[in-house]
Amino acid sequence: ARSVIAPSVFRRLKKLHLAHNHLKARGITLLASELQGRRHHLTFLDLTCNQIGPKGMETLEYWLMVRNDTILQQLWVGSNDLGPSCGSMFSSILEYNSTLTEIRLGGNQLGDDGTCDLAQGP
Repeated sequence: ARSVIAPSVFRRLKKLHLAHNHLKARGITLLASELQGRRHHLTFLDLTCNQIGPKGMETLEYWLMVRNDTILQQLWVGSNDLGPSCGSMFSSILEYNSTLTEIRLGGNQLGDDGTCDLAQGP
């Protein structure tokens, strides 16, 4: 896949608003591959209303937890078709990522089970 955003732009960006862009899981995979391993200063990422679903959330979980090469502080993922299975993903992200201080989840379907998983941790 070709680069969507020039490396010099990534070095300058602090906030990236991508709300309402129909990214879906595939778009999140492309975005994460652009960000992985690149030096960046991104502290805010708005992915609201992009229908990323659990598959897109798995990609974000990998980027924010396993890779842990991010300084992201705010992640907005409201209205993205995230269900109960995503609660434990957010819990894991918060356990392993020390820079993330705010996640906006409104408009998803975490339900009681997902919310409990988020609150209880892994």
